[in-house]
Amino acid sequence: MPRAKSKSAATEAESTATEEPNEQGAAAPDVPVHPATWRATLQIHPAAELFPLMSPAELKELGEDIKANGLAHSIALWRANPDAPLELLDGRNRLDAIERITGAPVRVRPQFVSPPVIEVKAADDWHTVEAQGGVGVEILDSSVDPYAYVISTNIKRRHLNVEQRQQLLIALIARAPEKSNRQIGKEIGVTDKTVAHARAKGEDVRIIPNVSTRTDTRGRKQPARKGGSGKPEKKGEKGTREAGRVSRLRRTHSSGRQRATTSTRTLRKKYSASAPTPPSEFRS
Repeated sequence: MPRAKSKSAATEAESTATEEPNEQGAAAPDVPVHPATWRATLQIHPAAELFPLMSPAELKELGEDIKANGLAHSIALWRANPDAPLELLDGRNRLDAIERITGAPVRVRPQFVSPPVIEVKAADDWHTVEAQGGVGVEILDSSVDPYAYVISTNIKRRHLNVEQRQQLLIALIARAPEKSNRQIGKEIGVTDKTVAHARAKGEDVRIIPNVSTRTDTRGRKQPARKGGSGKPEKKGEKGTREAGRVSRLRRTHSSGRQRATTSTRTLRKKYSASAPTPPSEFRS
């Protein structure tokens, strides 16, 4: 890797002695898993599995870019509490891409260096993977919702179609249906209308349960409105909406009758003009 920084064999032995094998997460296609690979030493959070792994060709392209330019986005690790083990929240494809392009094992070392780094083994020594901005690993605590973080980080970075985006939002809403659409939208960086559409779809297919109240961005419980933004319904608002609906129906009905009358008059004129003139002897 460019501008690599060598690490001592003593540090390597210390790190290896404290690492525990990981039983979560499958390897990327054609990426071998051996005792030194990052997958054998780092747990993967379930939220990281929301997005699919890249294909071998995509991993190769990503690896070449990282080798030439360094990491564009930090690897994210998360822990539930200070004593809990660190779990990989975001960065599976980047780590797999580095292993693929170098053909060497990769490890993440947050325990013994500050800031934490990603290293790749070459020539019997470990070398730091360069990162744009100088930060290759970010450590998050329990104040961050891991699922919201993964979706907000990837939903705009990945090339997802509308249906894929909606499925991700449905999965997120289903985890905390009591949150308002506005609150969820604020957490992941989308509009409350986008969340509302996903909620309506999730409720229709019975993935998201219906709730009578939702928690707004200030932590207050508010009456839930089906398909709405989660705002409380103001006094008299329901009556106003009903009156507006009736008015629209009346205008539509009146407009339909007017169009029908106009069409009838037009037809009468047309056929009257085209009718043959009777002979004079039959005219009175």
